[in-house]
Amino acid sequence: MEKLIELVFIPGPGVGHLVSAVEIGRMILSRHQYLSITYLLIDINPNDKSLDNYTQSLPSSATSRLRFTKLRRVQPEFSPELASKPPPVLATAIIDSHKAVCERSSS
Repeated sequence: MEKLIELVFIPGPGVGHLVSAVEIGRMILSRHQYLSITYLLIDINPNDKSLDNYTQSLPSSATSRLRFTKLRRVQPEFSPELASKPPPVLATAIIDSHKAVCERSSS
């Protein structure tokens, strides 16, 4: 068997981004048998189990070349100025705070 080439996807926080990324990944994998995909998951709410529920609900036949890795939770440095910004700016701050963790996880 040939060695698989691994793609790494980092969907935005939240299960909605993950669902879309998995669907795209499944389409790619259906066309290219030599690929696998690892998803690095940013879990911003420890009480929300939707990421776990979704990944566990996928049939094993659909995920044989998909892997899911939850990143270590990182708290962004919030300032009073940042707290008053709109949600997209806060989401960017959360994603930026995980960059170093993503780099270590994908290497």
